[in-house]
Amino acid sequence: MSTKLYTAALMDRPRRPLELGPKDVTVERRADGVTHLRSPHALGAYADRMTERLEHWASRAPDRSLFAQRDGDRWRSVSYGEALHKARRIGAALASKGLSAERPLVVLSGNDIEHGLLHLGAMYAGIPYAPISPAYSLLSTAPHTLGRHWETENVSNMGPPPPGVETKLIPLEGKYEARVKGPHVTPGYWRQPALTRAAFDEEGYYRLGDSFAFEDAAHPERGLLFRGRIAEDFKPATGTWVNVGPLRAKFIEHFAPLVLDEPPSLDAGELTDKGSINQRAVLTRRRPLVEELYAGSPRVITS
Repeated sequence: MSTKLYTAALMDRPRRPLELGPKDVTVERRADGVTHLRSPHALGAYADRMTERLEHWASRAPDRSLFAQRDGDRWRSVSYGEALHKARRIGAALASKGLSAERPLVVLSGNDIEHGLLHLGAMYAGIPYAPISPAYSLLSTAPHTLGRHWETENVSNMGPPPPGVETKLIPLEGKYEARVKGPHVTPGYWRQPALTRAAFDEEGYYRLGDSFAFEDAAHPERGLLFRGRIAEDFKPATGTWVNVGPLRAKFIEHFAPLVLDEPPSLDAGELTDKGSINQRAVLTRRRPLVEELYAGSPRVITS
């Protein structure tokens, strides 16, 4: 059976609803307009270090695959037991080369098995590391801050906060600036106290830099809608805030087919992991088009 027919057959199979976690939330509305969302369910026990789970599964299921990567027409994989053995050896090798908290590790690589093993080795040796890859960027929270695990027609619905996460919503021109607190949030920037202080508010909430709106304000458990990066918005001389993300979508829809939407390039870094536009990357990569826009080109329509 061809891959296309196999995929079609899978899609035709009946599906059952799958609940990955609770979605109910408690709501606290303060007099200053700030809204706090949190799950009423307590966060269960969790490992203090990633290596604890690696050791656990290397003991319980040593032959189970941890990493798998396509290699031509076959797959190569590394089991939990193999990963633990390799991570310990890699950690020892990194330490022998003088890497430490004073000499951290930077990894410039694709997202592959070797990349993952190198990170596990750095964790075992207590060596700070930073992955640098065009395919993804560093995040300040993990594993997730909002989670939607039900079908919806609105793909901007990011869901409610899971257990252990507190979300603080600050009113902002018809939407909300989101800030979060929880054990999943980074404690700060590496040896940059000024940046760390600026990243958190006076109550210890991390400033995401993203804006959201309620799917249904009367039912917060139905999720929050992503409304773009706050840094992308601007206020012209009229004093009215312009929300770039929604404006762009409405502009393209209104002027179709005169205006075409050329998808941003993920490989070129024009699209972030959160689905928003990296304006600096777009302006740099498409500089000739930007210059033409202001050069009086006959292809530019002005009013």
